[in-house]
Amino acid sequence: MALNENEKRIINTFEEILPLLTEEEKQKLLAFGQGMAFKACPQSLKGLLCFNSECKETG
Repeated sequence: MALNENEKRIINTFEEILPLLTEEEKQKLLAFGQGMAFKACPQSLKGLLCFNSECKETG
């Protein structure tokens, strides 16, 4: 899957800030991301994997 420009900007932003974060900040960011994954696809295992079309339709 090719990334669109907005997705590329998101990844570039995280590449720049990750080295500057403390371990505590990284844990908070990870928890936030996992929460977003669960909200997008609550049927997936702990919301971490959501790649099938059924999940995307219902998530």
